[in-house]
Amino acid sequence: MIEYLGRYVQRVAISNNRIESVDHDKICFYYKDYTDKGKRKRMELEPAEFIRRFMLHILPQRFCKVRYYGILSIKNRTDKLRLCFALIDKVQMPPRFDGLKMMQILEWLTGKDYSICPCCKTGHMQIYKPPEC
Repeated sequence: MIEYLGRYVQRVAISNNRIESVDHDKICFYYKDYTDKGKRKRMELEPAEFIRRFMLHILPQRFCKVRYYGILSIKNRTDKLRLCFALIDKVQMPPRFDGLKMMQILEWLTGKDYSICPCCKTGHMQIYKPPEC
């Protein structure tokens, strides 16, 4: 979910360089399929369907894109992020979380070890992955 949001917040619905061709009965463009290891794929749509999908990205009146508002706005972004981390008792900005597991990230952000059993408070819980079929 966070990866999807990150991609959506940063970009527009589709940029001109991704559109390969436009004619009366179809529009061809490239997209990145994140469910298939980020492979670049080609899609053809009828103009009405292309416009319908594009218009899903147009915000209603008085709505503001996330990147232009709040802690993600350009103006004073660093100061706002420092304040956010100060409010959760973190003195520094977070490191890059590449390669860290979710539990490690939660522990860094909150200072709490969520792997400790909530019942006995001594044992450590582990994530169970059933064997593949």
